[in-house]
Amino acid sequence: MHPYIELFNIRIAVFSLFILFAASVCFLVYIINRKYTKGYIVLIIRFLFVALVGAAVGGRLLSALTLLHSSQDSFIHNIIYGGFVFYGGILGGLISLFIYCKKTKIPFLDICDVFASLMPIGQAIGRIGCYMNGCCYGFQNDGFLTISYVLNEDNIRVFPTWFFESGFCLLLAIFFQVFYRSSKSGMHTAVYFIAYSLFRFIIEFFRGDNVRGVYGWISTSQIISIFLFVVGIYIIHISCKQNVYNELLYPRDRETENEKYMR
Repeated sequence: MHPYIELFNIRIAVFSLFILFAASVCFLVYIINRKYTKGYIVLIIRFLFVALVGAAVGGRLLSALTLLHSSQDSFIHNIIYGGFVFYGGILGGLISLFIYCKKTKIPFLDICDVFASLMPIGQAIGRIGCYMNGCCYGFQNDGFLTISYVLNEDNIRVFPTWFFESGFCLLLAIFFQVFYRSSKSGMHTAVYFIAYSLFRFIIEFFRGDNVRGVYGWISTSQIISIFLFVVGIYIIHISCKQNVYNELLYPRDRETENEKYMR
């Protein structure tokens, strides 16, 4: 665990560096991969800024809410100085994107598809940042697959939830970037919601950080996972029913398809 580094007498949070690196890699993949329509790059940058602001607010807000039952500090204090909950960032980002899409009259699911297909790349990198930061660790155990970890200056053995989630997200990223080629509006978002929510629901049983909020046998993240799973199923339903193509994905494939039907 190395949450901070010193650079020219300046203390820098390692987690923030990982987030910056993750965002840079996602943007690089967007530029390189031919599945994305590059004519919308300025639009994507604007929406990225909006999503990051919403994610920052949502992540802080949900973190403060989960700390209500365990923290001695005030709610406002925890918003300003507390941690960051990934699912709060997802919800905050989605809300901010939805509002901005309504304002700009851009299809909401089209934008979500782009971000959903890139999100696993950022998560795979970000969870390593969690390992360095000392958060999101697994339950304490001396059994199989546990690793040595320094927490609160104590050397303990924990289940490496960061590495399992990072590995899963890496596989999901490869699936989206290499194999998955659906250009129907909403399908990338739906697949991401369903796949990640199922994994997150399971991995939560192996987490050991109670600050994430636990109510009986279920955590805050598991409740949100159930919600996102249902939303993913619903998006598949409306996507198949409406049969609308995403203009931000696979432009050449659709042009070829249109030419075929025009012959």
